Amino acid sequence: MSSAECSRVAVKRTVESESEVLDSSLSTAKRKKSDAARMFDVGSEEVHAIGVQPNFHLRTSQKALLAVVKIFVQTSMPNCSMPWQMKRQRATFGSGFVISGKRILTNAHVIAYQKQVRVRKHGDAKKYTAHVICVGHECDIAMLGVEDDQFWHGLESLEFGPVPQLEEDVVCVGFPTGGDNISVTRGVVSRVDITRYSYSGIDLLAVQIDAAINSGNSGGPALQGESVIGIAFETLNNAENIGYIIPVPVIEHFLNDFASHSDYMGFCGLGIRWQNLESDTMRQYLGLASDQTGILVTRVLPMAKAFSILQKGDVIMSIEDQTIANNGTVYFRGSERIIFHFALMEKYVAENCSMKIMRNKTVLDVEVKLGTVPSLVPRLLKGKRPSYLVHGGLVFTALTQMYLSHQWGRDWEEKAPIWLCNFVTHGYIEKPGQQIVVLSQVLSHELTTGYEGIAFLPLLEFNGQEVLNLAHLADLLDQVATDCPNPDGYMHFLLDRDREIVLQVRKSFVVSPDILTQYAIGQARSCELPPPVTACF
Repeated sequence: MSSAECSRVAVKRTVESESEVLDSSLSTAKRKKSDAARMFDVGSEEVHAIGVQPNFHLRTSQKALLAVVKIFVQTSMPNCSMPWQMKRQRATFGSGFVISGKRILTNAHVIAYQKQVRVRKHGDAKKYTAHVICVGHECDIAMLGVEDDQFWHGLESLEFGPVPQLEEDVVCVGFPTGGDNISVTRGVVSRVDITRYSYSGIDLLAVQIDAAINSGNSGGPALQGESVIGIAFETLNNAENIGYIIPVPVIEHFLNDFASHSDYMGFCGLGIRWQNLESDTMRQYLGLASDQTGILVTRVLPMAKAFSILQKGDVIMSIEDQTIANNGTVYFRGSERIIFHFALMEKYVAENCSMKIMRNKTVLDVEVKLGTVPSLVPRLLKGKRPSYLVHGGLVFTALTQMYLSHQWGRDWEEKAPIWLCNFVTHGYIEKPGQQIVVLSQVLSHELTTGYEGIAFLPLLEFNGQEVLNLAHLADLLDQVATDCPNPDGYMHFLLDRDREIVLQVRKSFVVSPDILTQYAIGQARSCELPPPVTACF
């Protein structure tokens, strides 16, 4: 007998012996209730032995399984280091599920920078071409459609359920890595809280579960029975069995936004910076009574809708009749509290929000028109290619977190220059259209000799004028090309960290096409910028 056959026999015998022990244990359990069963009085005539638990899990319905699809995506990401190029195309996959109106929901990061999207039903071998209907980058949700009517044959849409309670069971269905067939994992709800979404960096409501969520599960439904209670979208690194799903209130906000505007407008924010008021001394100084609570406004961002309403030093006591505690939380449900941002989640862009504030020890009722809060250093390009401008071998680009990630990796917060990181953590937009224009690199050429080592520095001024954004820099260069009183003079670039670059005007315009050819750069500016004008000299 071969060693493999011996092993199979050994396993069989072990199983048989275990079955005998199991039968014996069950017989003993049938004759007499355990002490634990008497304590809880479950009312059952039959109690299972310790370590032998009944299978309380219900099978996921065939309807729910058929509504889950596998998504195949061909993507090509932009190269932020050389923004005139795209990276090599690669294949990725994720999950999705069917909702009403012949639509499919998945994660935005699943179809990011997609060149082709195809979907395959559970139990079907054919892949159908899909198209993107709408993307909500902040909430990491995307909506797809399929034009082929054959795809929808036999499919039923899934309905949404409520936000689950703690310790309730949840089933995640999808197509994770490790196989091609559908996968079902089970767990319980561990927490419901405001969480920073890793894809967008926005703080929104999320549900933490202990069911396994792996690569490929993204976009699949989290179910209770046949009701969707969320969309699987991320896990916590360096932790075991901690996954997150996007809950129904966030999903419905995305769907309602699209229904009202035929597009996704985004989640609203106040655009303030604040601190808690857990200090008794601080509350007394501000004039708050013992039964009054709230948060202190430390800054109102200039581009926020609330800039003309709120002031530094205001105490926000309530939002939409929800009292804010001194730690910045509002009532959620039962004995749970949640950060006050939750009070804005049901609001949409351009809607009004009522607040009670204390200003100079006087209580006031105010209304703020809500809107999205733009970031000085955007986390995402939302499917767009990076902006850039090349002139005389100087490569300028707009600072984004994607640029930082491409240059210094996922832990860019530790490796990137501190002056760039400060724009992310402490910077805010002060003027409409403001960008941080960065000198990304200096292409080696006779014109740029001596400047090759200068890189990753923000551009402050060009010829003595403050630079607002890349479009403004392009306009200033075009003015030099068309209306330069002294073509044999110089153009001056003032950079951060006390660095300067000077180029000869005529020569910089003459050699720029040669530099583009030398480095195989198709065009001097990204598509959203006006093309460079021909110099008049």
